[in-house]
Amino acid sequence: MGNKIAPVGITTQPDLVGAFYYRQTYKIVTVSRRNIEYFNPETTQKTFAVPQRKRVFINCFDYVSGHTEFITGDEDGKIRLYEAPTANVIKTIPSAESNDGPPIKVVRLISKRRVISGNSSGEIIIWDINSSRQIEVFSLPVTEILVQASPPSRRSSILGYPRVAPTPQYERSVSCLSFDEATQVVFAGYSDGSIAAWDLNEHNLRWHNPGVVPNSEKSEQGGHFGSVFALVSITSCNVLVSTGSDTYFKLWELTTGKLLGDYKLIAPCLSYDPTRDVLFAGGEDKKFSLIKVLQDNTGDAKAQVIKRIPVTHDVSRCISYYSDLDVLVTAGSDSKVQFWKDVTGISLEESVQNSKYQKLNHNSLSKDSVTELLAELQHPSGIPTTDASQDESIKTEEELFERCKLLLWDDRGQNHEAKDRLVEGFIQLKQNMQRGIDQAKNELEEQR
Repeated sequence: MGNKIAPVGITTQPDLVGAFYYRQTYKIVTVSRRNIEYFNPETTQKTFAVPQRKRVFINCFDYVSGHTEFITGDEDGKIRLYEAPTANVIKTIPSAESNDGPPIKVVRLISKRRVISGNSSGEIIIWDINSSRQIEVFSLPVTEILVQASPPSRRSSILGYPRVAPTPQYERSVSCLSFDEATQVVFAGYSDGSIAAWDLNEHNLRWHNPGVVPNSEKSEQGGHFGSVFALVSITSCNVLVSTGSDTYFKLWELTTGKLLGDYKLIAPCLSYDPTRDVLFAGGEDKKFSLIKVLQDNTGDAKAQVIKRIPVTHDVSRCISYYSDLDVLVTAGSDSKVQFWKDVTGISLEESVQNSKYQKLNHNSLSKDSVTELLAELQHPSGIPTTDASQDESIKTEEELFERCKLLLWDDRGQNHEAKDRLVEGFIQLKQNMQRGIDQAKNELEEQR
């Protein structure tokens, strides 16, 4: 695997929240509590900075590769949507005129229409971007985590205010979120070590593993001891990965929350690439790890570290991978940002073919998912098709769909040899279509 690192890292504001790569303008965008800055990843020079409004402190952010906007979750309980090239605020959710709410601790942009936020009160809120309104709110019942309130200061009694005895308070803040698009499930980690799965289709709690109680057994009875740092869902092997302040790296069954395995690994942030099937884990020891999560025929899952790569800073703030470019951005609490190229050394074409082959061979795929996959293989996104060609291929497509469904769900067992031939045929079909398009483009250019 190649590791071509930028000669010098980027140093940003001391209150760094994280960073991402905006490929449209070839810039590294760093997000701190009070500033948003833009850097050239090759020269590491700052191109411009956008200071935030007074009393607006950014707690978290999210950016989806290819989008032209990014979002922040702020201390005043609001989500702000920004133009990625300029950091101009497009929208405030809820509206700027509304009252402040509990501080937002984590945000996820799950589509161009919906945002998920988790706040310090333990609420997970689904927002509609266009209307700036709540769609749904999820919250766990208040339970075992008891936090003693701060005692009144001596200054309060001197000024004549009555000294109020400390009162017990319950506290559970949302610390991380992961959204699984295939199942429409939101996975949430909490400051008390709890992990919960919220089903957006059924509008209910699918499963909940409470935080580990102090002085109890290591990991069998709940989530983590202390805050959950990061969550990543890996649908291909039905596994949820979690990391926490207890220095454990845990694997859970997506559908039930059953613990499948745990390892000692400090990883404050995670990023998963489904195309290359690689999990990137940041650490505080000036290293980050490339990890494979595997599942055998019995359903048991295990994690295997492929490589540990040293960096010049800790990777505790964020780690963001961009699959189509094989580029990685890492950020740490020391305000250092690094830009990596050719991180895995695996070509995108090879990764895509392997990924789609694995999807077709995976038994947990729904029939609708296979139909969508076959449609993508025969009509890749961005490749136009005429009505005439569609009419001619309808019968063939239906036959291919039925053959694939039969091969994947035949009760008498799977015909692996026929399935392999089918997959190879799809890949060859896509390659032939791309060559035809390239040839047509070349002929058009010659005519011009």
